[in-house]
This record gives sequence, structure tokens and C-alpha cells, in this order.
Amino acid sequence: MDFSNIDLEKLQQIQTEHRRTIHMYPENAWTEFRTTSLIIDKLEEFGIPYLYGKDVHTKGERYGLPGEEYLEMCYKRAVEEGADPGRVEKMKGGYTGVIGILETGRPGPKTALRFDIDCIDAIETQDPEHIPNKEGFASKHPNLFHGCGHDAHNAIGIGVAYILKQNLDKLCGTILLVFQPGEEGLRGGNSMADSGLFEDVDYIFAGHVGGKPMGVIVTGASGFAISQKFDLHFDGVPGHAGASPEVGHNALLAAANAAINIMAISRTSKGFTRVNVGTLNAGTGRNVIPSVADMKCEVRGETQEACDYMAKRLLEVAEGAAKMYDCAFNYKIVGKASGATCDEELNKITEEAAKMTDGVISIIPAGTGKGGGSEDFTTLMHKVQEHGGKATFFMIASNSAYPNHHDHFDIDERCLGLGSRVFCNMVGIINGIKE
Repeated sequence: MDFSNIDLEKLQQIQTEHRRTIHMYPENAWTEFRTTSLIIDKLEEFGIPYLYGKDVHTKGERYGLPGEEYLEMCYKRAVEEGADPGRVEKMKGGYTGVIGILETGRPGPKTALRFDIDCIDAIETQDPEHIPNKEGFASKHPNLFHGCGHDAHNAIGIGVAYILKQNLDKLCGTILLVFQPGEEGLRGGNSMADSGLFEDVDYIFAGHVGGKPMGVIVTGASGFAISQKFDLHFDGVPGHAGASPEVGHNALLAAANAAINIMAISRTSKGFTRVNVGTLNAGTGRNVIPSVADMKCEVRGETQEACDYMAKRLLEVAEGAAKMYDCAFNYKIVGKASGATCDEELNKITEEAAKMTDGVISIIPAGTGKGGGSEDFTTLMHKVQEHGGKATFFMIASNSAYPNHHDHFDIDERCLGLGSRVFCNMVGIINGIKE
């Protein structure tokens, strides 16, 4: 694509400012009220029509939706921090996705580009040498942090929106700019995939920042693990820890035993597996037998059989631990994603687009690695592929000295402009009008 009509330096500044304000006010799954309001600001500024709120989500299940009290707190916080009250009202209840729609008015394919927008539940380092601390845009929200680069994805999407709008007369077909909430925990993709807006999409792309050095593009990322996320709840009976300990049924001990033995689940020969207990909260006081305990955990597998095996064993272990301490046990599935295979046709287009992009120093072809990571985009991939469409996912190296989800994670912001140009070159190849 010809970028001669774009002031790329000015666009880089816009993207950097956008990324930094998103980084400073991170919002986790289903609470991205301010984030989405700012995205809509940009779409309106660029003159791009959009749909958001319930118009882009299924009316059915949304995995891992927070409780009403937390949603209301995040809703009010977003407005206090500058989100448009009218827009946020339409997102109430956690309907925080938005899709920009570029209609060229000429026949051609329907292409979707997906950018995830949520943060992780983590604490950002206070190290004064960490660039967000040094330059004053570190997270202002306790226990929330853009430690996986979704603030960068958001800004890349803004850059793509601007460039494509300026070049709309050179394109054909329809282009969807999909800003998806709730990727972390594998939650938001399912809700958007079942909205009915992806039934006739011909091509869908997504990318992810991370790794080093700057300027490397990995086409057709592979090794996605199939995953399920669980919330486990243990109900015991309270009692006085000194006067009548025999009355109580200790939910904390049930959960603690479950946690230790979940991590000890025997592996399977059906493929690589992962398991993790992420949080455990229990009890009410020092001298009270803990009557409740809540745990967040996950399993992953290379194959569906391997993932199902791990999920079955996790629930059996948890239920067994509950019985040991005469506690009741229940659980919820709060997120899940399947594996995926990138289409070779689009891998080649990604490679071609990367070769056309200034700043790309190396292109690594799709591999067969077993990284163990899961990606909510696989849900949208399957939705497009099941009716004959094509999908792929690529990686944008961003000089990240620390791995994603590390408390020091940060990016080289030059990846924002570079990533946008790679996406736009992909669109140009697929949707460009042949002279």
C-alpha cells in the first residue's frame, strides 16, 4: 500500500499518545468502558461508522462476566476518568466491544482485523527505570496492568483505521475493525463470534506484540493450546478455632489440598499439557474456621483430548479434597478456547505484506512450535473457517526485554506504526483494486 498520503510521523505520535493513556488507565475483561469510549472518539474523528455495545455481542453467555457490583464500580470509574457517559451507558453490563466498518462501495471480499483491548490482572513494577514509570504513564489502577501488550494492539488498530480510511478509494469490499474485549481468560471472542457479524467474513487477521528484536515478523504463529478456565468454590462450616474447632469444616484446607494436588496431576501421552492455580482466597478471621474458599485455575492441552483429560482430573481432585474436609464444592467454566491452524494462503500474504513494510528486518515463517500459550482469537478463526473463510495470526516483535505478563513488560513504541503498516499492506493485497 502507498503511504505517501499519510504523515507517518504524526500518526506515530497519535498512536503513542493513545497507547499511553490506555496503559495508564487499564481495564480488564468486560470493564473496558473508558478504553472503548476512546476508541469510538478516534473512529468518529476519522469518519468511520461503527457498531458497539449489545450490537456486537451475542445475547447468550459471556464467559467470566464480573459481578454487578464490580461492573458498576468500573462503569463509574470510567466516567470519572473521562469516558463519554452516553456511550458508557450503552455498554452497561459489560458490552464493551466495538467494530468499525469501512465500506468501499465496490464489490470485493469482507475482511476482518481483530485488536484485543483488555489488560491483565497484575501489578506493574515500581522500578524507576521502567519506562512507564520514568515517563509518567504507569498504571493508575491497583492490580491492573497492560502487561501483555493489548494497549499496543489497541493503538495499532487506531493506526490501521486512519490509514485505511485515507486510502478507501483504492480498496474494494468491506473491512471490519474489530476491537475485542476480554481476550485474557479467553472470554470475549466467543461473545463476538456468535453475534452474527462474522458469518460472511472471507478473511480475518490478528497480531500480537512481544519478543525481540524490533522489526521481526513471525507469520502464521502456531502452537496454540486448547484451554479451559475455572472458578472453584468450596463451602465449609465456620467454628471457633479455640473453643469448638471440631464444629467447623475448613474450606481453606480443602482448597489448599486441592491446589497442591491439582499442580501434581499426572500428565498424559496425548499431547503437552499445562495447569495453573492462579489465586486462592479464603477465610474471614484469624480465630474462625474458614467456611469459604475461592480459587481461580486453568488447564491447557495440545489436543482436545489432552485438555479434556486435565479438566476432568482437576475437577475430580477438587471434589475429592472438598469431601476430605466435609465441604461442599461447585465450579464455573469462565473461559475457553480451542486450538487453531493458520491458513497457508494468508501466511504467504502476511509474508508478502511484511516484505513491503519499511522497518521489517526479518521474517520468520510459520513453525510448528509447542509454546503452550492460548489465544482467544482462535474462536473467531474457527467462526470464519467453518464457512470456508481464511484466518491467520502473526507476531510483531517489539524489543520486549521481558516476557508478556512479567511485571516489567514494556514495548518499543516504534512497533505501533510498523504493526499498522503490516496490517494495511495485508488489506491492500487482499482488497486492493488491481490496476
